[in-house]
Parts: sequence; C-alpha cells; structure tokens
Amino acid sequence: MPLSTPLFVLALMFGGCGSPDGALPREEMRPPTRTAVAPPAAPAAPRTPDTVSTVSSPEVETVDDTVPPAVDDDDEGCAPKGADVRPMQLLAMTFTSGIDARNPRDELKVARPGQRVYAHLKVRNRSGRRRCLDLTFRVGGKKRSEVRLKVGPSWSWRTWAYNTLRRDDRRPMELDIVDDQGETLFEGTLPVVPAPP
Repeated sequence: MPLSTPLFVLALMFGGCGSPDGALPREEMRPPTRTAVAPPAAPAAPRTPDTVSTVSSPEVETVDDTVPPAVDDDDEGCAPKGADVRPMQLLAMTFTSGIDARNPRDELKVARPGQRVYAHLKVRNRSGRRRCLDLTFRVGGKKRSEVRLKVGPSWSWRTWAYNTLRRDDRRPMELDIVDDQGETLFEGTLPVVPAPP
C-alpha cells in the first residue's frame, strides 16, 4: 500500500468534507448544547381509598370509604352542642372478635373472659361536617373505658373500637353509643361466659 493512501484517509478523517476549504462549517464545530433535564420526580404516594386513624389508648381504629375533610377547630372536629345538623344514623353495630378488611370477622353472641371484643359500627353522617360518637364500655355496670370516634361526612362510614375483658370478668359487657348532640344511638349488652372445661 503506497504511503499516500494513509495520508488521504487521515485527511478525510481530520480535514472534513463538505466545505470547499476543507474546514467544517462553524455550526458543526460547536459542541452540542446540553439541555438541562430535571431529575425524575419522586413517585407520588399511592392514594388509598380508605383512611385509617389510630388513637393510642384505648386503641381505636377508624376507617372511611372516602377521603376525610379538614379537621374542624371546635372540640376536635365534633359538632358543637345544639348545632343545627342532620342527625347521624347507626346503620349497623356488631360485637365481633376482630376486623378483617374493615368488616367484622364474625358476630359474637357471647364473649369469653380475657377476650378482646370489638364494637364495629357502620354510620351514616349526612350533616356535611365531621361528627363524633362517644362509646362507653362497662362490665358488670362498672365503666371500663370511654372512646371518642370521629365520623366524617359519608353515606356509610365504618369505624370500630374494642375493649379487652379481664380474665376474672363474668358479668355482661355493656356498650352505650351517644353522638355529639347527646342522642343515644345504641345501648346493648353482650354476655360474658367462661369457656367450657
């Protein structure tokens, strides 16, 4: 191979083509401009159709099928006494041994000493604002716990609370549910019976 061939190849590589003087046009000589690209945004947290809130003592969980509104300032979101609001309706109340997928696991007819008993409620609140329910658990007529549950505006709001019976309890467990206007929505009793030997 003659010596001039490699020089010709080098001239083509470095000299460029397409311009009469062998130089590249100015626009081709500029380094490519870089467009600033924003780093990908962090994925948004998935929107869950249910909202769950937990109160530490006594333990309470509240579940809603809608996104809750902003909390009202008065009395932690409850309607003030004497407010002109539509009454709440208790659609269902079930004593149960647990909650599965926001529904009662079963329906208890009796409870055992030492057992955790849930009160699962389905409530209709068409007042257009957040409301409250006060639950009072008693065993043998003596108050064991009081729980306040918040209920958002909803056609069917599911919420629950529980009371754990003591191992020496033998008298019935009673539950009263009163709304934030002082209306009693439920009064019920669940017998407490020791397990057969």
